Amino acid sequence: MPHDITARHRAGGVGRLVAVRGAAPRHAAPAPVEPHLHRRRLRRLAVPAVLLLAAVTPLLFRAPVTPRAAVPPPVVSVPPPPTATEPPAPAITRRPLHAVRQAAKATPPPPAPAASAPPAVPPVLLGPATDADLAALLGTYCRATYGRFTLAAATADGWFCAPLARAAVALDPDAMCRWRYGDQARARLGNAGPPRSWRRYRDGP
Repeated sequence: MPHDITARHRAGGVGRLVAVRGAAPRHAAPAPVEPHLHRRRLRRLAVPAVLLLAAVTPLLFRAPVTPRAAVPPPVVSVPPPPTATEPPAPAITRRPLHAVRQAAKATPPPPAPAASAPPAVPPVLLGPATDADLAALLGTYCRATYGRFTLAAATADGWFCAPLARAAVALDPDAMCRWRYGDQARARLGNAGPPRSWRRYRDGP
């Protein structure tokens, strides 16, 4: 608190006392500030500082903005005014050419040359080689077909298989050929003479 010095003296020529307050000494300490007032002052100063820092920070770290290229104005093309055109010429008919094409189509192409037929291949002789071999071969076929006691007999009408104590059965030369030489074999009479001229053949080389 300030030092208060009060003195009373008598003013000259006046018969009363005057109170005089003395001046405060120069070495007096300043009045202390209350803590809650100091904190309030700090808050008032901190709020503007924070707002200023928040506004400046993005400007410091933002990448430099490259200037955009100027966009050229659109070019508008004006079509030329229509000019007077001549009337189209009459179409030329091509009937003669069409007739020529029709005539060309109507002409048949020349016939292709006929393919020459391959030369005939003579049949291959399978057997037997002689008339005696034919009789032995037919006897073997008759026994294999009608039993072991069967003979092959030749007559004016052809060959027969004659089983013992049974009627004779006409012999099929083609069946005998297939039995002996396979499915492609066939019988062929050598001449118009005796039936012993039968031979066995197959077609092809």
